[in-house]
Amino acid sequence: MQPSLLTINAVVIAILIFHGLLIVAILKRVDEMQILIRSVDVPAAGGLLQRGSAAPAFRTELAGSSMPFSLDSLQERGGVLVFMSAKCDACERLARQLAIDDEIDGIYLILLGDSPELCTLLGSKYDTVTKDATHIASAYRISNFPSAVGIDRAGRIAAYNHPHDRRDLQRLLKTVVVDAADEQQQRTIHEERLTGARA
Repeated sequence: MQPSLLTINAVVIAILIFHGLLIVAILKRVDEMQILIRSVDVPAAGGLLQRGSAAPAFRTELAGSSMPFSLDSLQERGGVLVFMSAKCDACERLARQLAIDDEIDGIYLILLGDSPELCTLLGSKYDTVTKDATHIASAYRISNFPSAVGIDRAGRIAAYNHPHDRRDLQRLLKTVVVDAADEQQQRTIHEERLTGARA
């Protein structure tokens, strides 16, 4: 008894569908791994500053004003320095997305090169630095753009990544910004555990 042409076609279609689903699953996993990889240390010129090490101090002013901006400005809550270059297409795409979407509190932009377009796009929404930007990027050993460096409120390097969109920045920000309410909740839990251990 020979299988009919319809049965053979059905088997072939089932195999193709299975392979298609398998490829989609593999690609999704690769994408998840890329997100993970972007959140860990990324090599930069001269090697990375180690996580947990003191972030290099800097003192400059915000673009469009004479307001001072320094590492000390981040020590209340922590924050993320986002390094962008005027000659970077990925930076321009990220800038356009940030300009359209709601502001992300805790993000500070360091714009390298002659970038009036980026300043115009982002200057009204985000604290932006253009003066001394190359010096700051060098101190943080940034060689690829866009790059983001998370700094915790103790002034230490918490994480690096190469953001492709605002979600990457939000993920990085969550690793460094400690909410006062969250911190109080953690203290309370810790104190309860200590009290329970003594009883």
